[in-house]
Amino acid sequence: MLVRLGSIPFQDKVANVFDAGAAGAVIYNNQTGNFRGRLAFQVKIPVLAISRVDGERIEAMLEGGEVVASVAAHLAVIPSMNMAAE
Repeated sequence: MLVRLGSIPFQDKVANVFDAGAAGAVIYNNQTGNFRGRLAFQVKIPVLAISRVDGERIEAMLEGGEVVASVAAHLAVIPSMNMAAE
């Protein structure tokens, strides 16, 4: 499902897409440029974040009918640490 980023937090937007029955989410920026959505916990569908230009281009293509796309991704769990210092 293609959706535009807005005032709803990224995590909630993904949950809404999942609840609507979508197999995945492509969320495009509502401002110029790319962005990185943040997920506080693992979700059950694949999620992509794309630029506004790319999102609007896909919307224009959808006006002509169904759009088929494929994405290749590598999923990895990488340990990390947070540090706070004063």
